[in-house]
Amino acid sequence: MGFREWKQAVSHGDSDRAIAARMGTNQMRVSRHLSGDSPVAETVIAFSRTYGASPVEGLVAAGFLTREDVQRASLLEALREATGAELAAEVTRRLAEPRD
Repeated sequence: MGFREWKQAVSHGDSDRAIAARMGTNQMRVSRHLSGDSPVAETVIAFSRTYGASPVEGLVAAGFLTREDVQRASLLEALREATGAELAAEVTRRLAEPRD
């Protein structure tokens, strides 16, 4: 799904005027930043938050991030947050798995 389709799905087909009113901004900003071929990341994030959508999903739809970027960041964050005991338990579990 491209950004335009994502934007339409998230906003349930709202017009740029309706989106601008909901975001508390002007229609020109929405038209320039969300309707053109080059969305603006800051406005994509604000739009996403206004409509209760994930800003990360918006940035992926707009092409600023890839799914791989998001998955890698999530993995690295999970590893950083895991305790030593959790990491040791996972290593132990993997070592105990039968090999294919």
